[in-house]
Amino acid sequence: MSYDDIIYTQEEVEAMRKTKSLILDISFQNKFKKYFSETYPFTEDNISKRHLAVTVIVSKCRPEEAAEKYIKWVGVLQEWGIMELSEDQLLNPPKGSDEYLRNYAQCGRDIHGRRIFWICGGAKPIPNDMAEEKKSLYAALRYYMALHSDAKTLREGLTFVIDLTHKGSVKEGNESRMQRAHNAYPLRPQNIYIVGASMAVRVSVNALLRIAALTTRVKILRRIKFVNVDGVLVENGGVIPKESLPTSSVSMSTIEDIGDVMKKLDIHSHEDEEEKKVDDPTTALRMSHTTSSLQSTSSSQSTSSLKDWVNQSLRSLPLPNI
Repeated sequence: MSYDDIIYTQEEVEAMRKTKSLILDISFQNKFKKYFSETYPFTEDNISKRHLAVTVIVSKCRPEEAAEKYIKWVGVLQEWGIMELSEDQLLNPPKGSDEYLRNYAQCGRDIHGRRIFWICGGAKPIPNDMAEEKKSLYAALRYYMALHSDAKTLREGLTFVIDLTHKGSVKEGNESRMQRAHNAYPLRPQNIYIVGASMAVRVSVNALLRIAALTTRVKILRRIKFVNVDGVLVENGGVIPKESLPTSSVSMSTIEDIGDVMKKLDIHSHEDEEEKKVDDPTTALRMSHTTSSLQSTSSSQSTSSLKDWVNQSLRSLPLPNI
């Protein structure tokens, strides 16, 4: 057994049971009817135990918070006909969905041993087609759950990277719709990097951050850094070792404009780590090997091997006894 192996504690299992009971409770359900166009979809049999377990632990075993996140997660996905989160989605996704794993990158771990959620920005957007969008969402679900299949990341959070280095200018018109779905994932980011953003983007987002500070946790805002690829590295003040950079640069844009970037900032975190002093992220950014450090490791990694890693990780995620 390694330190990555998940063994649910009694406290966690009890929180999962309480969360499940809340989701099935009629009075609690009434608070969230607006998220569903049809009948409230949850029954004893269609609550995914693995998805629920991840949601509960990411929510620090707070049943009401976890129940709300789980309900909203499913509510958002129903727009694409995904009526529930299920075990079958994890290892038997629809044909063609794994193609969209190119939205993401397989990385090593940060200096604290936590996994890295790396969203790739590329020139090829998701087609404005509900069937293709649905496939991409299944890929996103699998990647998200795979990242949370080890004990340290599940319980302590992760490093979150939005990579705009290869962001294209082509838009399909479905960016806001897709962003709503991606915003529904329960996350606890301990570091947030926006990589490769232009100066215009940085200035605009910094202005919005000053406004967001009125309603968003200051702790979260202080974790956001604008960097180039080398800026995430340990030797440059980041938390990612060079050997942990993505092993694939195959990418696709999931962040399309300033509004979408700001939506990405609405992420929950409950960690009480000591905050480190952060220098002005818009200064002293190195440009010498912005993309080369990524591309130098890309040849050995493909969507196929990322798929293998996802499948292996998902198989290691235990089913709780709830």
